[in-house]
Amino acid sequence: MISPIDTNEKSHTRKKGNVFLFALFSSILLIGINYYTITILSDVRAYVNGESEYSKGQKDASFFLTAYIDLRDEAYWHQFNKSISVPIGDRIARVNLKAGSDDSVIARGFLAARNHPDDVAGMIWMFRTFQHTWFMEEPIAIWRDADSLNVQLVQLANDMHTKIGNRPLTMEEKENSVRMINALSSVLSEKEHAFSGVLGSKSRAISSLLLVANILFICVILGSLTYYVVSMMSKLDESNRLLGEKNIELLNASKELDTFVYSLSHDLRAPITSIKGLVYIAHQEPNPDGVKDYLVMIDGLIDKQDAFIKEIIDFFRNKRSSLVVKEVSLATVVDDVVNNNKYTELAQQMEIRKEVNITTIQCDELRLKMILNNLVSNAIKYSDPNKTDRWLVVRANRIEGNVVIEVEDNGVGIEKENFEKIFQMFFVTSNDNRGTGLGLYILKQNVEKLKGEISVSSEVNVGTKISVSLPAL
Repeated sequence: MISPIDTNEKSHTRKKGNVFLFALFSSILLIGINYYTITILSDVRAYVNGESEYSKGQKDASFFLTAYIDLRDEAYWHQFNKSISVPIGDRIARVNLKAGSDDSVIARGFLAARNHPDDVAGMIWMFRTFQHTWFMEEPIAIWRDADSLNVQLVQLANDMHTKIGNRPLTMEEKENSVRMINALSSVLSEKEHAFSGVLGSKSRAISSLLLVANILFICVILGSLTYYVVSMMSKLDESNRLLGEKNIELLNASKELDTFVYSLSHDLRAPITSIKGLVYIAHQEPNPDGVKDYLVMIDGLIDKQDAFIKEIIDFFRNKRSSLVVKEVSLATVVDDVVNNNKYTELAQQMEIRKEVNITTIQCDELRLKMILNNLVSNAIKYSDPNKTDRWLVVRANRIEGNVVIEVEDNGVGIEKENFEKIFQMFFVTSNDNRGTGLGLYILKQNVEKLKGEISVSSEVNVGTKISVSLPAL
């Protein structure tokens, strides 16, 4: 006779076996999901990098074709063909992918387009796997449209090369050709930006879905494990909560990184393209005084690029550095920041006052300096050139236990609708050619690291006051 205890034990053993198999199956699914998450995001990165090369090749090709039409120098024609081979290589890859050609043929197209050899296999897999899904249909359509525009550019180039080989072009022919090149380049730029934007948006949507799946399977696995180890329930719950928070942080970091890398690539390239254009124009300028004007413009672009790079360095220093709280002389920090900024040309035209009523505070000195430097340099940078009595004042007071730092100026001011936007990454106002869009973003990040708050009051053509309130650490 089988006892009830034996029956219960067998039933319990079967349940444990089922739970183990379920946990094992969930673990395998989780590994698979994470593998494909990494693979897809890696392939998306490869396509975004490819778009950057595609864009550079197309813009360089337009530049060299314009120069060839103007100067009839075969060296420029050679450079045009070399540059246009990048987008043409991508076109060859796309056409052969649609046709189901051999991987080696497709790979030659991608390699001709300067894609990294290690990325090619993943790019082929991603295209073939997702080409008929919502994920890739729109980017592929944009890619196809851009390719047709590049074909038109090549046809125009060949027509011009044939004409130039037979006779000099008239001024009207040159102007019409350049106009057509500029029109094609403008539309191509829109397509290139749209491709990266759409692909980034789709990848973020997939990342969100995969994150939900990750969290779901993790919860299932943790739930299965609690069947075996009841005594570890509290620890498992805590681990699950922390893991969920980390996943959300990673998703937010991924979104921020997408925006940062895309904007950074274009913001770094734009001044370089402008400098190249100015150098080319300067070469054609017969008047030495005219060349000096171009050099002044180039110098201004280099200064702006230098400021941008410095702010990128501050951005990463803030991201990577942990808090180091110690006693800091606030008056000394204010003096250092003012001295570091007061010898610029704009600062020499301003009265800078200090009203620091606090001696020392407990704070992270590096982040405190970055906060003050951003506030003071911004006040100087956006001083009002139409005013003769320009000034800024740095105040520091202890109010209700908090350290309140204010920087006030009588500069150009900020529109009220931009009060919140000015702290967004890469935001600049429509008429702003002085900022990089990173300074106030870094300022806000530093203040948040110190558990502080920021407030802005400003009036256009009157001035601005930015207040930072820091709690006692």
